[in-house]
Formats: sequence, structure tokens, C-alpha cells
Amino acid sequence: MQQSKTRTWFLRGVFIFMAFTLFGGYVLAVVAGTPVFQQFTGVGGAYSGPDREIENALSDLRDDPSDMAALQRVGIGYLTLATQPSGEVETIDGIRTYPEFTDAERDRFLARSSRAFRLYLEENPGDKDTTLNLARVYEAQQNHVQALQVYRELTAASPEDRDLFWAMGLSAYFAEDVEEAQRAMTRFLELAPNDARASDAEQIIEIAQATANQPILTQP
Repeated sequence: MQQSKTRTWFLRGVFIFMAFTLFGGYVLAVVAGTPVFQQFTGVGGAYSGPDREIENALSDLRDDPSDMAALQRVGIGYLTLATQPSGEVETIDGIRTYPEFTDAERDRFLARSSRAFRLYLEENPGDKDTTLNLARVYEAQQNHVQALQVYRELTAASPEDRDLFWAMGLSAYFAEDVEEAQRAMTRFLELAPNDARASDAEQIIEIAQATANQPILTQP
């Protein structure tokens, strides 16, 4: 089975430069460049999405480099920027127009998100929410092998969490680890036999079993 390559990153827009370094056991956020967030205003009304949250979080980090909550917000903000839709989207507040970024810009957002979450985890090892967000970054990067490793850690710490086993099964499936996918989805069904995703889990198990039983082809 080959990993799906159909995912297309879509959007064009702003450039942001940010680097994180560790200093004296704390995180120092350094920001260079012009106030690019101003480009988001006036797009379908004042745009107060994740760009503003990143801007505010970076400001908080400048005031207090040890502000771990602000570092989390930076990671979440960049992850949201990288994965949000483009163009006009209907929301509870009406039609919103989201800015567009290039593939390269989305890749940079994901890299910054990953960096922020990993720095947070250096100071707060084992934090479940941040570890889960890091797995989501790896998924968005289509780095399913790395995401799978993170889900192994999460399910070991939370063996009764059906959602984690579901996510782990998907990551294993896309990473082409059919045995891990089968084990994770089997555990998911044990925990949630009546879940709406049960039929999908059963299908993944069937595919994994069929793939595992395929003979190995050798060159003549």
C-alpha cells in the first residue's frame, strides 16, 4: 500500500521570521522583520484569527521568556495557520475570507509549530495536550512514522483513550505499519465497539490483514 499523496497545500500570503533558542533553561523568542500581521486586516472584515494569537503570544514571550502558556499558543497558532481552509468559509459568525499561503509558507508554519511544542515539552515533559498537538503537526507534515511514535507514547500513558488508539491506527496505516494498525484498531474496537468510526476501523483491520498476508515477491 502506498501512502496517499493527494493532499494539496493551498494558499499564498505573508512571511514571518521567528527563531527560538534556549537560554538559561528558559525559552527566548526572537522576532525579526516588519509587522506582517497587518496584512490580515480588511480581509472579509478584521481578521482576528490565529495570526493575532501568534502576535500576542510572541509579545508575551518578549515580556517573559519563561511564559510556557504563551509558547503553547505560538505552536497552536502556527498549526492553525497551516491547516485552516482558504478562501470563503461559512462560520457561525457568517462568511469569512481566509488568507492564502504557498506550500512553502505552510511548511514553515508547521516547522515553527513543531519547534514551539518541542521546546514546551523540554520544560514540561509528558504534557498530554502538547504531545498530542505535536502528533498533529507530524500528521499535517505527512510524517506518519514520527506521528506513530508519538501516539505510542500517548497510548502507553492513556491505555483507555479510544481516540488515541483511533489516531494511532490511522498513523500506523499511513506509515504502512500494518501490524501496528491492526493492533491499534482492534484496541479501539474493544474500547468503543459502538463508536461511529467502528466500521471504518473494521475496514482498516481487514485491509491490514490482507496486506500482511500478501506473499513477498522476489526477483526471478
